Amino acid sequence: MKPLLPLLLLLLLASKAPADKVVLNDGRTYEGIVLEDSDKGVKIRTAKATLTFPKNQVKSVERGANTLGLREQKLEALSPENPKGYLEAAEWLAGEGKESMDLPTLRRLCAIAASLDRPLACPANLLLGKALLEAGQRAEAARAFMRAANSDAGNTEAARRWAELRKELADTARKEMGEVVAAIDEVIAGRFPEALPKLRRARILFGAEKAREHLGTTLGELADDVQRRVPCKPCAGKATIECHACKGKSVIRCSVCDGSGKKTGFTAGDGAAGSFSKSVCRSCFGLGNVLCTYCKAERTVNIGFQGAPTAQIPMVAGREREQMKSEIDLINYTRHIGGNGVVSIVAEAPTKGGTRACPTCRGIKFDPPTTPPPADRLLAYRSALDDLISGRAPFEPGNPEELFDASVLEDGALRYKAGKWIE
Repeated sequence: MKPLLPLLLLLLLASKAPADKVVLNDGRTYEGIVLEDSDKGVKIRTAKATLTFPKNQVKSVERGANTLGLREQKLEALSPENPKGYLEAAEWLAGEGKESMDLPTLRRLCAIAASLDRPLACPANLLLGKALLEAGQRAEAARAFMRAANSDAGNTEAARRWAELRKELADTARKEMGEVVAAIDEVIAGRFPEALPKLRRARILFGAEKAREHLGTTLGELADDVQRRVPCKPCAGKATIECHACKGKSVIRCSVCDGSGKKTGFTAGDGAAGSFSKSVCRSCFGLGNVLCTYCKAERTVNIGFQGAPTAQIPMVAGREREQMKSEIDLINYTRHIGGNGVVSIVAEAPTKGGTRACPTCRGIKFDPPTTPPPADRLLAYRSALDDLISGRAPFEPGNPEELFDASVLEDGALRYKAGKWIE
């Protein structure tokens, strides 16, 4: 559900704040949020798509009073080389930019800041804890205050807030460990379809960190083992499904030229050098479609030149402009070496894409192992959790070494571009 948040936020704010507007030389107008405005071009996110136009096609850019637009600029300017920038962006979201704030984004900003620079862990977790507390998420707020106290033992505010919520977190911890026990019981009984969703949830609960000690593996890895024993219905156990974005075609129709490959109001000409640059759609390079980024499609593109051999360019979804630009000038459509004019750009059939990992089984193929999960280790793990829940063994409600929420950064994405967090 998380990927829907930026779009839902965009739609909500679009009704409250004036949109940015991009007017092209041919009269076309696009409204939305301008993500980039540089000497090279203008990128705008509309309600339907994110579009990029070369600067020489743009007549004007009109900025609306759009807080979300400013948020996008701040996020895209972030870099791991400047950890403090993530904390400053989080502070802006929680303060002046609060109308464009969502908790998943705030969580990530605070986690990145704390992971990159330990001195930032305390203020980042305090900021997150206050936002979570305001949102009514008391257990999560307690975890944040615990991390703040862990990172700076001398911070009195962190210590006070952690003390206030410690008992609540202890009660939550016992409840969550009970959920982990229930998941383990299902695995021991061999009820793998019932165990799977419980294990997926259990891996982020209290008690999950003790799994490796008793099982020699994490709960996430145990869930993957169980997944191989359960045939996934959506993909019939194959681990892949047809890409919902491109419908299995690996390519998506260009929204700028509507699949024609040409600029509006122009024709292709006679193929002479120079005519191609005047007629080609600058978004799809005249192909009429772009590779699907959802299924990470790939293909080879052949570029024909006047008076020079054809060049073959391996193309990867999301990097098409970068790869095309390495061979030709995308303003004049001439070859960097020799200056030969482009007379044709033809794409071969995609070699990869059309399918993506099944989200239900997480791309794990149905292939049951020949041996069952180790019952003796599972029982030992269960017994250890029972001792903690009942009070027979003391426990601290939290990890005293935890400085940031590692689960937020499992995807390794530290940079923000075109509405998405990327590696």
